[in-house]
Amino acid sequence: MKKGFSANELTGFLTEFLNSKDVDIEKKVHNLILLNSIRNSWKTVAPPALFEHTVIGKFTKKTLYLQADHGIYAQEIQLLSRQLTKALSKETGIEILAMEVKVGPIYHKNGKSTDIMSQSENMSTIEEHPNKSVLEKLIKNTQKE
Repeated sequence: MKKGFSANELTGFLTEFLNSKDVDIEKKVHNLILLNSIRNSWKTVAPPALFEHTVIGKFTKKTLYLQADHGIYAQEIQLLSRQLTKALSKETGIEILAMEVKVGPIYHKNGKSTDIMSQSENMSTIEEHPNKSVLEKLIKNTQKE
């Protein structure tokens, strides 16, 4: 199991956490832990070609939401969704009943996008976030490790 988070992963988790409308902090943290477990397992369950062209977005109501950088990969996920949900459920112990996929830009660990949108454009939501300084400190601390 992965021991640390990249700056992009941490930023995504924190932004998602802070922007969530739920007021139950325990529930938020639990959902983030589930999502992280699914994301880590996706690396071993997904075929390499799919892994490189997809990202896990969120997990709610036993449905996993993914994003693919091209329609071909989105279609492949839809074709393999039954096998992928079974494998992820078995690997994580989390009941995943469905997958929904949309097409759009994805960002890899190195910060490079698979489309024309740059990482800095994606990070602009942090610039406007009320907890910007907290997020920046966490990102800097993650980058040092």
